[in-house]
Amino acid sequence: MTAVANALFEPSFPLHAFSNAESDLRVKYMRLGSKTAATDESDSPRALLEKSAALLETFHFVAIVHEVLAAKGRRWSDLTPSLVAEIDPSVRERSGLDPDRVAQEFVRWFGVPKPATPRIDVAEDVLLRSLRAAADQCPIEHLEEASRPVGLERFGHRCRIAHDGIRAFIRRNDPAQQEQLRIAGGAFQAGKLSLTEVSKLLEMHPVDAVALLETHGYNRSLRTLALSEEERSAIYARVRADRLTRGGAPAWTHEGIARDTVASERIEGIDARRWVHREG
Repeated sequence: MTAVANALFEPSFPLHAFSNAESDLRVKYMRLGSKTAATDESDSPRALLEKSAALLETFHFVAIVHEVLAAKGRRWSDLTPSLVAEIDPSVRERSGLDPDRVAQEFVRWFGVPKPATPRIDVAEDVLLRSLRAAADQCPIEHLEEASRPVGLERFGHRCRIAHDGIRAFIRRNDPAQQEQLRIAGGAFQAGKLSLTEVSKLLEMHPVDAVALLETHGYNRSLRTLALSEEERSAIYARVRADRLTRGGAPAWTHEGIARDTVASERIEGIDARRWVHREG
């Protein structure tokens, strides 16, 4: 591991990343989608996407380091070269990130992080608030859309993976998010909320929402899944109207893609989530 990568494990690094690195992107996110022309190279779609991927992956990396340390009963202030070497394999495996690459891209866009004196630890509630703010302020759908016309889908994909990783960390560790899952999951199980509604409440892709709900035991019974005659007739009418409107021409919607993906997983027993890290 390089010396720069080791700097990512400094106890003061999370505060450095959130206070210094994030502020510049906030302004650029506000311009995203507007008709204002880029004023310099740093405002170009490529720069925005590369910078966003670098920062989101850094935040995801910080979250996983914190989680791995907590599982060992340790804190950021406990980090020493020997402890860094000990947790490095777990951090790589759980995040899917290479610390050297994360460090190189962070330095390219935000400069070399400087260790604080004295060493400043970061509390979990502070980390959770910072990560939640970063995820909320990131227009992830717009970043993905902006990546397509310029052939930079790989950076949009990296942003999505890191953003979802940050959201997942918050759900695992934030008591408020756990309570939200309990309430939304119970309502979904009882048939009071649709998958689309639960996905919006949990701020997740429907496929991820289904996986999370089932992991926590929120499965629907056949009685809950059954459609009334009125509901079935309404769906038939909507499908028929769509086909007649299209006249046989292919068309897609986000809702249709999500529905087909969930159906394919059920039929074929596969995990089609494109943002799940896989080896090979």
